[in-house]
Amino acid sequence: MPRKPKGTVTVEKYRGRLRLRLPRHVFGGVQKYMSLGLANTAENRRIAKAKAQQIEADIALENFDHSLKRYRSKYAVANDEPPLIDLWEKFTQFKRNTIESTTIDTTYKTVETHIKALPTQQIAQAKLIRKHLRDKLSPRAAKKAFNYIKACCAWAYDEELISANPFQFLRIQAKSSAPEIDPFTIDERDQIIKAFEENEYYSYYTDFVKFCFWTGCRQSEAIGLRWDDLSPDLSVITISEAYVLKRRKDTKTHKTRRFPVNEQLRQLLGPIKTAQRGKGIIFRSKTGKYIDSHNFLNRAWKGVLGTLPHIRYRKAYNTRHTFITLCLNEGISLTQVAAWCGNSPKTILNSYAGIVTTVGVPEF
Repeated sequence: MPRKPKGTVTVEKYRGRLRLRLPRHVFGGVQKYMSLGLANTAENRRIAKAKAQQIEADIALENFDHSLKRYRSKYAVANDEPPLIDLWEKFTQFKRNTIESTTIDTTYKTVETHIKALPTQQIAQAKLIRKHLRDKLSPRAAKKAFNYIKACCAWAYDEELISANPFQFLRIQAKSSAPEIDPFTIDERDQIIKAFEENEYYSYYTDFVKFCFWTGCRQSEAIGLRWDDLSPDLSVITISEAYVLKRRKDTKTHKTRRFPVNEQLRQLLGPIKTAQRGKGIIFRSKTGKYIDSHNFLNRAWKGVLGTLPHIRYRKAYNTRHTFITLCLNEGISLTQVAAWCGNSPKTILNSYAGIVTTVGVPEF
């Protein structure tokens, strides 16, 4: 069989549908295919051949669109592709090997709920799906869910489960919003701690709240903290795990860090250690078990802050933001704060630079 000229685009049948085999040299030696979403019929083969000739002409004229957008636009995707929820289930199963199980149980589960609520499961209706997400969710949530769906369909296309990814060139623009970092002042912090101490129902959370405010520790890390994580003389805390969705896991950054215990913390932890004989988890629920973060946030935190109407409500995660901001305002270096709190200096700088107290311009 004579060798085909360089730049030839071949029409092929794959799984009952037509696709184009593109020349390797235009993709640096990598073999690429472009599915047309067309059934293998005589009429469709004529369409496919015309599309192949268009691509060959663009290659010859050095006008080839490597994104393939120009060639896909008219033949987006067939209506008989697998339902989106089926693709999502396969995608989730594939991702289980590469991401944290807690992410599967939270983020991926949330996206699954959004997919099940869509007015259609046909990926050919990508614009309708985008409109539904825009109409029903906040801009940030809509963008997040849409990007996960786009990633799912990109994977499905690579796996040749679908003939094209109709989400590929669609976007959701989320309106820029103010950062969620909104620290409490020292006075507000101390009022919140006092309110927990005096609360009839939730005073047993007081030590936990103090610890979060005084260390900037992520709450999942504080919940999972055990006495074995503290040095015998209570001088250093080793933070290497978190407790999320009733299971222990690595920290968010998958790194272990050491936090020095100051006198304020030592006075907090000493009596707790004596009462608990230095065994098991440190901060416990009313029944002596792991703190349920959902109950703490939605009952205790909201309930106690509801008794302080003069303090603007912020999420409990702002205990961490409060500690970091206070440290920076005291002149502690970015590198040191990052090491204590389990962030990179760059993250600290990007996230907190705009809220640290402004100082006067020095005179030289």
